Order: sequence, then C-alpha cells, then structure tokens
Amino acid sequence: MVHSFHRVFLAAASAGTFPGLPVALRLACRGLTGLLIVRLFVIYHDQQHHAILPKSPLAELFMRHSLPILFGYIFVFLLGVVICPIFNSPCKHYECLPCCCT
Repeated sequence: MVHSFHRVFLAAASAGTFPGLPVALRLACRGLTGLLIVRLFVIYHDQQHHAILPKSPLAELFMRHSLPILFGYIFVFLLGVVICPIFNSPCKHYECLPCCCT
C-alpha cells in the first residue's frame, strides 16, 4: 500500500515538471521527484537485501517478476537516456536518434 502512494506522488511530481508550468512549481516538483526516486530505490534495495519484508513471498515474486524490469528499461533507459535528451538538446544529443529509429 505504501508503494502505491509513492508511485502516485511520483507521477504527480513528474507531471509538475512539464514545460509551460511556472518555473517555481517546476523546480519544486523536480526536487520532489528526485527525492521520491531515491526513496523508491531505497525501498527496492532494502527488499533485495531482505532488510524489509524478509519472508514475504508476494514481495519476492514482485521483485523477481519481469514487469518491473521491463518498465525500468522503458522509463529509465528509453525515456531518460534516449528520448528526453533528444528533445532537450537535439544538436548535442544527435547520437540518440538512431536508437529511436530501430
């Protein structure tokens, strides 16, 4: 249940970073997004080392399932490393374009 709230807050904070919104709101949302990403990483990392939920078969199944890994590739690699740099600075990150075309 706690993880669901983190995801909702992360989605809301990420939505607040879009261009067109006031700069102060975007800066605040960027900071909040960064803090929430760190928090989700800590929860994931602690679960992997069995510091939290050590005997939970549901947590183990979720962490080993391929969907979180797939979404990690989509959102972290494809969006964060390939697509966003192209839109932010196309001349500087032109080498990302072939990754989108394959």
